[in-house]
Amino acid sequence: MKTSKPKAPLIGENFSGPVDNGPRAPLQRKEDPAATEKIEGATEPKEPVSAADKAKKYREDLEAAGISVTKAREILDAVVFKDCYTEDLLIHGRLKVGVRTRIYDDMQRIMVALETEAPAFHVHTDDLVARYNVAASLDYYQDTRFEHPNPETATFDELSAAFDSRMKFLLARPTPIIASLISAVNKFDSTMSAVFAEGAPEDF
Repeated sequence: MKTSKPKAPLIGENFSGPVDNGPRAPLQRKEDPAATEKIEGATEPKEPVSAADKAKKYREDLEAAGISVTKAREILDAVVFKDCYTEDLLIHGRLKVGVRTRIYDDMQRIMVALETEAPAFHVHTDDLVARYNVAASLDYYQDTRFEHPNPETATFDELSAAFDSRMKFLLARPTPIIASLISAVNKFDSTMSAVFAEGAPEDF
């Protein structure tokens, strides 16, 4: 005599669904009033700042950085008309150093170095950028004057050779002196940022 095997339940069997099997109504999400206010506040257009207000803030920022309007105009004119501004510094009251504004090629050199050397730690990245900035900025060191070929006429090899010469000189200096040079160039860069900040008037 054959015995019948128990019938396996079908998927969905023994489960009772809703009586109304029509399309499901869309979910209603509760709005967060605080979030709505935040979004609305973020999308509100800001009132345009007038040229007079920009110029006022610019002068205030110059004063906060210890830069006179006369000095700022001198720097602007040098960079605009001569493509370069050089500043004489006195480090530790005895070391005479000249630093100059850098060109775009100097920034590209740093990017290539970062890609090539691929520093593993932030401290190594910071050190590389600082060294390259100082070597690119050095105009003179005491009685030693450095060559800065004209980027419009010099070849890539000539520009690279001049930079390598400055870097070699820099790396031969004592560590405390290099640290002081890095600090001096950083301060010089802060001055340039303040002078060329947004709101710099076309004429003072």
